[in-house]
Amino acid sequence: MKMDVQGRQQNSIGVAQNGGFVALLLWLGLATCVAMATETMETELSEQTKLQDRRASPGAAHHARLDPVDPAGNPAMAGQAIAAPATDFTILGEQVAPGVVRQLNWTASQNYAGMGLRAPVLVANGRYPGKVLCLTGAIHGDEINGVEIVRRILNEVVVERLRGTLVGVPIVNTHGFERSHRYLEDRRDLNRSFPGQPYGSSAARIAHSLFSQIVARCDVLVDIHTGTAGHTRLAQVRADLGNAKVAALIEGFGAMPVVASMPSPGSLRGAAANTGIAAVTLEVGEPGRLQTALIEGGVRSINSLMWFLNMTPAPTEWRIEQSVQVLYRSLFKVRAPRGGMLITSVQVGDSVASGEILATIVDPVQNVKTTIHAPDQGRVLGMALSQMVVPGFTLFQLGIEETNVNRKAESAVSSAGASVEFVADTVSLVAADIQSSVTAR
Repeated sequence: MKMDVQGRQQNSIGVAQNGGFVALLLWLGLATCVAMATETMETELSEQTKLQDRRASPGAAHHARLDPVDPAGNPAMAGQAIAAPATDFTILGEQVAPGVVRQLNWTASQNYAGMGLRAPVLVANGRYPGKVLCLTGAIHGDEINGVEIVRRILNEVVVERLRGTLVGVPIVNTHGFERSHRYLEDRRDLNRSFPGQPYGSSAARIAHSLFSQIVARCDVLVDIHTGTAGHTRLAQVRADLGNAKVAALIEGFGAMPVVASMPSPGSLRGAAANTGIAAVTLEVGEPGRLQTALIEGGVRSINSLMWFLNMTPAPTEWRIEQSVQVLYRSLFKVRAPRGGMLITSVQVGDSVASGEILATIVDPVQNVKTTIHAPDQGRVLGMALSQMVVPGFTLFQLGIEETNVNRKAESAVSSAGASVEFVADTVSLVAADIQSSVTAR
């Protein structure tokens, strides 16, 4: 009996010893896990700190570039890394915090039922201060390439790495957009109504609302358009090179061709420039269609501009897009000398020689053919699609190349005179070989 008690005591002691040993092993394993977790956390925090440092300052490629530093603060000035955090951005009575993307609504007007027509406004406020870039699309309601360009830019921007603020209004003319129509319901051209009036026509009121509530908050404006009905345009930037801020901006568009062009009276570009905003027009393709290749080119161009404005890190395609940029200072309009069926012989973007046949106009009844020749060598920047035309109809816009403007913004400014754009309307001068062949019936 005594031996059994002693045996049970020894077994209890053994179990206790084994339990203590197991507990020791568990404690050591737990301590090792804690140590490894702590080390991993410290590593992650270190990496996050490095990431925050990268977001707060541009990459090596950004530091390597030589930027024009303008004491007056022109848009092309890059500046140094900004360490101070951004503040809330106020627009349309709303505040957008740093590092946040929000969709706001701008009530442009009312429909016939008295209901407000709201247009979406996308705002991306970066974590650090910088320029305020505004993108507008569909001022003409049938120009939908710009709608998609603005959508892509605002939805693809990495707000955590953004300096400054990006404001996008993809659909300005909600009246026209709903009807796939260029103009407003009162048949007015919204892009001839800026800066607008609060108590004027419907167009004037909409223009005033957009300009005072949204555009006036921006430093730089890119207004995106297409050709008019029945016309297409090579992707191009139209800019007033007599404006120093604008001339300093065009290099940022990479390889996009630049057409020296004064803004039309009442245009959004002109009204913005009059208030000190660096404003350009981006022309992309034709209305009523979504043209994928042209849209992608427009997105790349604006991404390059954002890097140039020191708003984002350098895009990977910058060096490719930067290779060639051509300035066209003279723009010739070629008009139809007579009516008929237009049959084109060239494509938009083609380079043509002086006297080269551009198109033929055929009388559908009398079979009279009129060939249209290029008045000078140049590049087809815009053209009418094959269709029925009347006398005076704009057939082609030919750009006359002046110079490669990459890294030459200052020289472009100095050479820009008061009359930056020269337009020649050629009617009967261009219609050379008229051949008549009347078929007896």
